[in-house]
Amino acid sequence: MGNLKECLLEFQSLGEEYYSRIIQILDEEYCWKCPQRSNKEKTYCHKVEAWISLNLALEKAIKQSVPDADKGNLDLLVVKYLEKNNNKLQRTLKYDEISIIKLKEKIKPSEDENCCLLVRKNPSTVKVQDMVLLPQECPLSTYWFSRMKLVGVIPFKLARINKIFTKNGFRYIKLDDGTTVSMEFILGLVLKKLGPDDPLMDYF
Repeated sequence: MGNLKECLLEFQSLGEEYYSRIIQILDEEYCWKCPQRSNKEKTYCHKVEAWISLNLALEKAIKQSVPDADKGNLDLLVVKYLEKNNNKLQRTLKYDEISIIKLKEKIKPSEDENCCLLVRKNPSTVKVQDMVLLPQECPLSTYWFSRMKLVGVIPFKLARINKIFTKNGFRYIKLDDGTTVSMEFILGLVLKKLGPDDPLMDYF
């Protein structure tokens, strides 16, 4: 592990250098245009933007370094990354979380504004015709998806499952609009739409 540790420390040093450079570029060329520039030291917006940019660049570099022979299996590599990372996180999160989500705007395909949904977060199983929550942009950067999924603040959309299938040992869902995504991207399963007479609506 000596060579690996040395390599990672070298990469960390480069990461620190480029993170600082990106912040400097943002400060000199972009932040002055922002109406929030006077509060940037309180909002950390330029530092967060630098962090996101650096991670996206790293992920792009990793994908571009994949040998041509493996390009067709790039989505499988992404799924494997998410699966391994999520399993690692779930070792310390041994619970089944069910939440009520109150929509404040109409979300396709069929839910009305102010509708309430009973949702099981991060379901282990789903079936055809289930309504699920997925990121609005899917797939996201795998790094940021895995982190944001943990804290539960990913902007979502609703979609209905049209088909479930397995490819090379990984499970995928096909949505009504024809989009195919890994099951690892599912944020939640809609258990039911709460009607106005539902006892749970007394809390709203």
